[in-house]
Amino acid sequence: MENSKINVKARLNAIIGYLNGKILDIGCNDCRLELKGAELGLDITGCDLSNRELKKGRQKAKELDLKISVMQCCAYDVGDKFKPESFDTIFMGELIEHLENPEEAITEALKLLKKTGKLIITTPCGFAHYSPDHRNFFFVNDRLKLLIKYWMLDFLPYMYLSTVKIIMVEKFFARIGYKTGIREMEWKESKHPSLDYLIVIDKAMPLPKIGKKENDEKQK
Repeated sequence: MENSKINVKARLNAIIGYLNGKILDIGCNDCRLELKGAELGLDITGCDLSNRELKKGRQKAKELDLKISVMQCCAYDVGDKFKPESFDTIFMGELIEHLENPEEAITEALKLLKKTGKLIITTPCGFAHYSPDHRNFFFVNDRLKLLIKYWMLDFLPYMYLSTVKIIMVEKFFARIGYKTGIREMEWKESKHPSLDYLIVIDKAMPLPKIGKKENDEKQK
């Protein structure tokens, strides 16, 4: 979960309602979800690449007399760190926009989900709360059309176009092979209101396996 001033409390309160069973938080940053989960008695394991942020979380847990379970791990290697199909819910909050290859990380996460499990992802809508270290910008079709019509041409000259990708949410998750539920969530409980996509992948609802060419045609 991104360590920023943007609506952390609002996000946590919203996301908690989607979590159940044995939970894995990939990209847990400074363990805010783990701390909240410990207060509520949830079974959450967090992992993050940054040992510095994990230390912050452990220190906060010590101060609050809470027990949390966290480990250092890269999102691309998470499939090798736990037993296959061992989690009921996996959360990737404000992570995939930072990754060079988000599809690989999501595929690794899906290996760890039980057959009836759910993968919960949040990511900014397009250029919402833009950060220079964002590598991917996710849009649904209608949002991209509006962006192009009104202000995309003003914004693009300030982007490093060689290092970022604009990704259409529907096509992206169709390639991964699962039906997704997508909703927009606006976080208003701070001085920095923002707009995110909340994406839910139900592992029990895979898309029919079809050829790449046919799949591309269906997504047009």
